[in-house]
Amino acid sequence: MLADRIQLQQVVLNLFMNGIDAMAEVTERPRRLVVSCERGRGEMDAGILVSVRDAGIGTAAPDLEKLFDPSSPQA
Repeated sequence: MLADRIQLQQVVLNLFMNGIDAMAEVTERPRRLVVSCERGRGEMDAGILVSVRDAGIGTAAPDLEKLFDPSSPQA
């Protein structure tokens, strides 16, 4: 996938900021924001996989279906 460098930077920065926000109320365990990246491993996976994981409270089950819906207020 070809993409604009500035837009990719904005996406990654937003993931960082969302992870930090998600951990704001966490007090009973360490707050960790784990970022990793790796190259694709096969012929068809010639790109890069970037993963951002936080130790926040997560998303309620009923909201999972709306997670990537741009018309939803949670998106």
